[in-house]
This record gives sequence, C-alpha cells and structure tokens, in this order.
Amino acid sequence: MKTTVFESKIGYILVTSFDEKLVKLDVSDKYNNHSVEDDFNNFVIFQLKEYFHGERKIFTIPLSFDESSEFNKKVWTELLNIPYGKTASYLEVSEKIGHPKAYRAVGTAVGRNPIPIIVPCHRVISSSGKIGGFSLPIFIKEELLKIEQKDGCKKNF
Repeated sequence: MKTTVFESKIGYILVTSFDEKLVKLDVSDKYNNHSVEDDFNNFVIFQLKEYFHGERKIFTIPLSFDESSEFNKKVWTELLNIPYGKTASYLEVSEKIGHPKAYRAVGTAVGRNPIPIIVPCHRVISSSGKIGGFSLPIFIKEELLKIEQKDGCKKNF
C-alpha cells in the first residue's frame, strides 16, 4: 500500500493505492503532509485537483473494490454511472442494481464507500430531495454538490 496526503479545499485527503489501483480516499483535518511520493497517487491527486477547480467531470483512475461484498461492489459500480452534475435517490440506485426494496442497504453501502468523490456517493440523496447522509462530514457533501452545481447540477436539496 502506498499513501500520499495532499491539502484540498475540503481538508487533507489521504490517497491509498495498491498495485496501481486506488483503494481508498479519506478526508480529514488530522493528516499532515507526511506522505510518500508515488507516481500513481500523484496521478490521482492531479485529477482530484482538476475536479476541485471545475476542470474535470470524469475520473479515469483504476479502482479496486476487492475487499468488499458483492452487493457493495454493485452499488459502488452503479454510483459511477451517476453523471457529473446530476443526483439519484437511494431508491433509484436500488432499482438500477435490481434490488428495488433494498434502498436502506444501498444507503449503508453508500456510507461505506471507501473512495468518495471519485465514486460519487455525494450524488445520492433521499427520494424527498433532501441531501441525506454521507460517509464524510456533511459539509463536504454540500461542497462537492456546490462544485458540480456551478456547472449545472440539478439542485435537489
């Protein structure tokens, strides 16, 4: 595992990769800039910086969900299909993966997403249009939606 930390507009982001695949992103104000220089992690950081500046709408980063259940993998893969600037409800995601009554389980899987931002769990909201929960502090979800809203994100919250 290789880890690299960088400072972003939402806090320090810890990038963790293995075998040239991203396995985890974590955001915290607890990290410092102690990290290992790594070409792959720098590639991830470059794309994240472009996203934060409104210059990137699609990430082209190899991902690994190897340590997860099949259900979680289905949910996270479906999240990748939610377009930049759009939102989907937990119910819509559950229907897309063929488990229409499993919207609460979808919510749990969304909350366990190890690669937020790139696997856009921030784009999932409640059916009522409220912003709902998030695996990171809620202000980060709000900030990510604002970034995308500047480019036409449908405001559902």
